[in-house]
Amino acid sequence: MAASGGGPSGLEFAIRYPDRTDALISLVALNQPEIGPPYVAPQSISFGTEFVYWLAYELLMELNPRMVFSKVFDEGDLERIISDTNMLSRLKGIARAEFPVGWRTLGAENDQFQKQYLDIPFGLITVPTLIIHGTEDENVDYSQALELAKRVNNSELHTIEGGDHFISFTHSDEISHTINEF
Repeated sequence: MAASGGGPSGLEFAIRYPDRTDALISLVALNQPEIGPPYVAPQSISFGTEFVYWLAYELLMELNPRMVFSKVFDEGDLERIISDTNMLSRLKGIARAEFPVGWRTLGAENDQFQKQYLDIPFGLITVPTLIIHGTEDENVDYSQALELAKRVNNSELHTIEGGDHFISFTHSDEISHTINEF
């Protein structure tokens, strides 16, 4: 699976190791050059030390997950996610994967730099490819999914109208069904 900023790695794996790749699933995956703002480590915005940032984040996630994730999801989706203990646990796990932030900073800065120079030879992707993307994704524009579908033979595009970058949470049943059918 090639997801989000891990898109280039997933695509390159499918190109280099087609014998080890039965199929490729691109989920809101970056695949075109993109220039963005420089990476700023989260704790440098809000808190002086990583421990204080981590502690505050952990406390807020346990006491008021609605506040932590309200900037990510609209109220309807957020209510559904928070009321589903399995989904909320997945979301918290992804949020916790950001720690320790200091260890991730160099990698995130490198990602930000490298994505400006993507040059993926799409014609070398030979495995069946499922592309899943939302039309309202602000992190990886939907046009990237359209371009990927156009340039990869044997690909299938599944569009989620109105879906944003977090469709794996907001449209999880639809995505699971689509992947199982693929």
